[in-house]
Amino acid sequence: MGKLAKIQAATAALTPQQASPAPTLATAPRSAAPSAPAPATDVLDDVQQLVVAAEATPHRIAVAYPDWLKMALALATQGEAGRDLFHRMSSGYPTYDPAEADKKFTNALKTKNGSVTIASFFKLCKDAGITLPAKPKRGRPSKKGRQEGFKALQETLAAKGHNVPTEALENAAVVVMQAKKDPSRKDGGLSNLTHPSGPLAQYPEVARTVVDHVQGNSNMVIQDDRRTATQDDIRDALSMDWNFYHDPGKRTYYYRPVGSDDPKDLKEFDERSTFLNRLLSDLERGGTKTDKRKLIEAVFNPHCYTEINYLTTHLDYLESQYKKEDGEDHIAALLKCIKTDNDPLFAVAFKKWLLNTVAQAYCNSSTCRNENALILVSPQQGIGKTFFFQNLLWDDQFFAAPPNFDFANKEHLLMMSENLLICFDEMGQYRKAEMDVMKASLSQSVIKADKKFQNTAQYPRTASFCGSTNTDEFLKDATGSRRFLPFTMLEPLNFAAYDAVVKAQLWGQVVAEYKTGADYRFTDEEKTNFNARNDEQFTADTPEDAFIAECLRITGNAQHFVTTVEISLELDKYKDHRKGQGFYRMEEVRKKLLQMPGVKRDKRRIAGAKPLNGLAGVQLKWGMM
Repeated sequence: MGKLAKIQAATAALTPQQASPAPTLATAPRSAAPSAPAPATDVLDDVQQLVVAAEATPHRIAVAYPDWLKMALALATQGEAGRDLFHRMSSGYPTYDPAEADKKFTNALKTKNGSVTIASFFKLCKDAGITLPAKPKRGRPSKKGRQEGFKALQETLAAKGHNVPTEALENAAVVVMQAKKDPSRKDGGLSNLTHPSGPLAQYPEVARTVVDHVQGNSNMVIQDDRRTATQDDIRDALSMDWNFYHDPGKRTYYYRPVGSDDPKDLKEFDERSTFLNRLLSDLERGGTKTDKRKLIEAVFNPHCYTEINYLTTHLDYLESQYKKEDGEDHIAALLKCIKTDNDPLFAVAFKKWLLNTVAQAYCNSSTCRNENALILVSPQQGIGKTFFFQNLLWDDQFFAAPPNFDFANKEHLLMMSENLLICFDEMGQYRKAEMDVMKASLSQSVIKADKKFQNTAQYPRTASFCGSTNTDEFLKDATGSRRFLPFTMLEPLNFAAYDAVVKAQLWGQVVAEYKTGADYRFTDEEKTNFNARNDEQFTADTPEDAFIAECLRITGNAQHFVTTVEISLELDKYKDHRKGQGFYRMEEVRKKLLQMPGVKRDKRRIAGAKPLNGLAGVQLKWGMM
């Protein structure tokens, strides 16, 4: 049984009153809770006229089920306003079921079939012989009449001592007539005329006279006779009030009022922003005739915007403000607020880390990326470890501190291209595998991800990293720990002195020093010191460390030699002795031994056999098991 037959069978059981046609609006059934109809438009007005014309005929359009469904889809393009119209077009049939019709229209709203538009409804009406009445032609004032109207206006203004250009009066007349057709404009367009971008902005004293004259003169301009603006016209008009910018790295557009150089005034916008509606309104008041499509084409054209780097624009501004000050050393002032286990080394690490953070923002290459993360360590709570980093920037919009940074999360990855600083709070919570990914990310220069409404793309990494932890031994692997710069806080942060340091001036100083060539790379000696500190103070002990301490003696003497096979056999005996507790890897033992001073790879002949691989500077502790 077809769908139309099912509707007919279900309707057959209705009472005569229920099954009778309801050709008028007053008797047409409605859905239980119809939404407010959409605001009337020219198209909706035409549709409503066709429905009224159809109700006056003894038949309806949808003579077949497919046409009935098509009508639902067509009227659904008018939103909820189409629901009532659909009921009215369907109610004249004996098979009409209000619930079924309501369900079909709801489905049509959800479907949004792009191949069926309101034009399909007009076609169904036309095929059924239902058409719109011819619209009366609206007369247009003669050229002579318009000229006489403007001449009279100019004479009136001249008599009062005002000389207003004809072009300004023509644009003003358009604004007044548009206001006359819009009941919401109670002042007749007066506020639009005297707006800074309005046609009479320079002649506010004549605005009331113009409004009164135009509204009372039928020979003045009735419709908009202005030439459609070109892209150059639109850009020229907008450039009086706005500057536009594009950050190609972030693929983001910004605007800022003319005359402002403060990056805080930069506001983000796109093709869906309501800001474009404001621009359209400003253009209309200024006498520039255009539409939203042409406005978008003009604004998002390279001839209209200036390319910038949003982050470095802020940094450049901080530098310019710092140069206006007396050149105080804000970095040194900040260092006085914190006490660590090695203040001289921390001073070097902190300053170079700051410089490298700025270099990472300005320079997207392997030569200037910041591969180090500064970490503050202390088992004490509330002494200011995380606070030190949370308040280090001048603007919170460039700082991120997700509870658990996930490098597989697209949103977290994009943080690396949108922020200056990312803080890993409580480093001890990360597993070894996560620490390995973190170390790899410190070497990245480019982030590959997709933003909302955009395809996957590559974005330059701008963020540097920092962190805090309550656990001393947060490093899970001595190999590669050189990328972390941990320091133990010995005392609570001096919060008052820290807050007194103006962070905008601090970063202005860092940018100024970076641009004058300050070195931000660590020397080989500094790297050695960091590696030794990390291994001794911040790396967690492993089963391999216990084996080395209990079974091997590190002498550093080149005469002492142990083969790789001997170490492996000793490791097997140690495993048996420990009854398999822990996880012991020969390769890890060899790596750790080679990191110790005086231990080197070697190959020696023993008892006339072929040369065997081993390590010099190491001895076995025989008989200790």
